Amino acid sequence: MLNLEDNVEKLKLDKKIESFLKDNKIYTIKEVVNKSKSDFKTLGLVQNDISDIEIKAELQGFKLKGSL
Repeated sequence: MLNLEDNVEKLKLDKKIESFLKDNKIYTIKEVVNKSKSDFKTLGLVQNDISDIEIKAELQGFKLKGSL
């Protein structure tokens, strides 16, 4: 089981998404789940990438901010 303080790499996202997150100073799982889908869209991610983040987080038991 992953911890909120773990690096975002532990979510095993696509390298392009990992790079995008780092460029936006998002380094930990906690920082990822404290963002909503709208936040990611505002940062410039496309829907497919946002869905990938959401799915990988949910598989580890985490939910994005505002998700049911």
